Amino acid sequence: MSDAIPRGWAPYATVAKERFGISPDVLRGAIERGELAAYEKPVTRGRRASAKRPHRMLWVSVADADEWVRANWHRYEGRGA
Repeated sequence: MSDAIPRGWAPYATVAKERFGISPDVLRGAIERGELAAYEKPVTRGRRASAKRPHRMLWVSVADADEWVRANWHRYEGRGA
């Protein structure tokens, strides 16, 4: 059995919740403002888009999300700062 290939990509909501412990709305806002690149996963088997509900699944690069955090969150300088 082979080892699983580590993913460098994930749905933005998953990255927000599981990697950073924040609301997905925070990363969605960064995507909407153009601060974080996101890519729309094509509709695949078992998932259907409709005119009423397009159901877009936006994926982000985990490395890009890490970089966005470093650029936009305040760095802690310690108690003496």
